[in-house]
Amino acid sequence: MAGSGPRTKQILMDKAPGGQQLNVKNDLAYTTPDYDVLAAALNAAYGTSVTGAELEPLNTVQDVMDYMQNL
Repeated sequence: MAGSGPRTKQILMDKAPGGQQLNVKNDLAYTTPDYDVLAAALNAAYGTSVTGAELEPLNTVQDVMDYMQNL
């Protein structure tokens, strides 16, 4: 999904301000329900159907941005 990087970062930063290299699990303390909330926010913003389970293996904010960019 070309051009989604800045918007994805903003969605993540709204939930937990910080840098692109923040580890989603360790630094932001995301758990399974948090990934579901993130997926819902990304889906609302982009009209996608990403699931929390798809996002959970991703490590950093940058990884999530890259994932959304490549949809």
